Amino acid sequence: MKIVAGSNHVVFTIVSQSEPYHASVARRLKQDIQDQVLQIEKQQQTVHITHEDFPVPGAWTIIPLLRPLVTKYKGSDVRWIFFMEPHTAVRCAKLFEALAAADKQKDIMWIGYPLSDDEPTIIHHFTFYEHLEEDGGFVYPHFANGFAMRIELMDRLLYQIEKDKLMLEADFSIDPAFELARLVYGQKNNPGPLLTPDLSFCVVSGDNCATYPRQFDICGSPIPEDTIYFAVKTWSGFHTTRARVVKKTWGRHVTHLQFFSDIDDPELPATDVGVPNTKTGHCLKTLTILKKVVKRIEKMPHIKWIFLADDDTILGVQRLCEVLSCYRGGSDVTVLGERYGYGYGKRETAAKGN
Repeated sequence: MKIVAGSNHVVFTIVSQSEPYHASVARRLKQDIQDQVLQIEKQQQTVHITHEDFPVPGAWTIIPLLRPLVTKYKGSDVRWIFFMEPHTAVRCAKLFEALAAADKQKDIMWIGYPLSDDEPTIIHHFTFYEHLEEDGGFVYPHFANGFAMRIELMDRLLYQIEKDKLMLEADFSIDPAFELARLVYGQKNNPGPLLTPDLSFCVVSGDNCATYPRQFDICGSPIPEDTIYFAVKTWSGFHTTRARVVKKTWGRHVTHLQFFSDIDDPELPATDVGVPNTKTGHCLKTLTILKKVVKRIEKMPHIKWIFLADDDTILGVQRLCEVLSCYRGGSDVTVLGERYGYGYGKRETAAKGN
């Protein structure tokens, strides 16, 4: 097979976590990539596992990784940094071909599978780029199958951040792919490059795919459902609506189900947590619920997991038990869920990378 780009022009960066299962998946991916390149070019490929090589806070948002990567590779033969998740599948030969094709067009600064919003959404702070609709809309990369950025673009971003010419408008991270694309694009009056779509970055495996997300396989048998304590956060105004729906749907398939609210309701059953209901800022209520559940399960030694849900959470109980089969870390404390972060868009964080 003819390779049109050398592996020395690309650095693979696996955005990883130190949790034992995630770390093991990342190491297997690193070995797979190195084995592929060794067969193709008979040389060692540089593959970084972020929690080992760049253990900076907020690495999952990408922004704090800019400084250490640019510092390490600026001025070298490296032209592209390819970011991926531990479950990303990579066919190195096809990826090198895709990057070589992008190299021929100097205006292409980063490539991947494009995602876009049909309308403003709460997870993206209702940010919507209406002026880009005629150009296909504002697009951001699908992290699960990876994306590639030119080292030149990363260096430019750092310079603009350090000079206070570029900054995330919100100091809150919840969807790093969208927020990274916002940072790259910048302002309407002086826009940066949009993500360039590339069909070799796939969401489903195909013959022409350079990358695609691997299916999450269970690790042995699913954990027993009755080893999970399900705590549902609600309030009295939703006892007869949302809470009832939970009980009639996924709640029918669990053994240990308890609602936590602003009043006691033995029929539901709901426990008053002593925290008034508010429209925003539910941290105190969440922490209070967790403390109550931890105390309650002291006399339930068979309980291994606490699942905290809202009263509008949709849940597949069997799938949850399958996913948790991979997290049997013994004495390790493991917290799973959608990640939120604060402070990773600050100039000090991005510029210093620590």
